[in-house]
Amino acid sequence: MRIWSLVRLEARKIRIRNLILLDVPITAILLFSTFVSIFGVNQDHASSFAAIFKMMTSTVWDFYLFYTAYLISKIIVEEYVNHTVMIMFTYSIKRTRIFLAKILLASMISLTCQFLSQVICFAFVIIADNRFSLVNGVLTKSACNEFWQYVMVDTALDFCLSIR
Repeated sequence: MRIWSLVRLEARKIRIRNLILLDVPITAILLFSTFVSIFGVNQDHASSFAAIFKMMTSTVWDFYLFYTAYLISKIIVEEYVNHTVMIMFTYSIKRTRIFLAKILLASMISLTCQFLSQVICFAFVIIADNRFSLVNGVLTKSACNEFWQYVMVDTALDFCLSIR
């Protein structure tokens, strides 16, 4: 059986909608913390877009490390708690493939939700700055490029840590 077939079966088995809906309150908390943190950065008069994007992406990454850990415990550890892992081991599929499919599913959910939260927070900072004039300076192309670099590095690190 192919690994992507196993991932699809695993996604059907767990309630993936509930796990993805957990991303909504996480994103709301991130929006609030970003808005409050902008005022903290403004206290130091260093509120450039680059500084805010750097702070925001690191905060999002920290939140999603915990979210990934929750997903892995929800998807893998509950199999042991419910004793359904013994049933899975009776299948004619290698155990490593079963667990690899579970870890890939948790990683894909986490990476997708993290990326969406990053984009929503990015749009929020731009809209909040237009509305409240929170950030000193203007949004430059280099600040946007730096933000996307942070997003890609954080996403890659999250993927590597979740597979590890």
